[in-house]
Amino acid sequence: MAARIQDEYRPDKGELLTTHVSAFGATVYMNKPALQKLIVELQRVSEADPKDCHEVHIGRLFSYFLDNDSLETPPVVYHDGLQEILAGKTERALTEEVTSGWLPGDSSVSPFEVTIMHVSDDSLMKDAATAAYDRVPPRSFTSDC
Repeated sequence: MAARIQDEYRPDKGELLTTHVSAFGATVYMNKPALQKLIVELQRVSEADPKDCHEVHIGRLFSYFLDNDSLETPPVVYHDGLQEILAGKTERALTEEVTSGWLPGDSSVSPFEVTIMHVSDDSLMKDAATAAYDRVPPRSFTSDC
């Protein structure tokens, strides 16, 4: 089945990646063509003003639509029972954000995502100062965004 390309990622074009999520963190394994595409995107983001909050969503960058409009995303492999834990937490967070009006009512849960955002040094210093707290509320990064 041919795919309608959203971005330029297509496994048949040679860009391959897999994300593994464990209790120790997230690791994104990429082959050279995928790394080269990510480098181009990171270069674009790094050249922008940090106050513009440009970012790269790795899963989105390497996703595409099939002819039937279903979204194909790079594989995510969960370890240590995290798939069930994260699925429940993600569903609850989505419900809260829809209820609060942060997201529209027809929103759905997205696959696990790794996002890289360009922010100012001041924002990072402020965020580091809050890292001493055990519980940081969602969306609490103190950036210019």
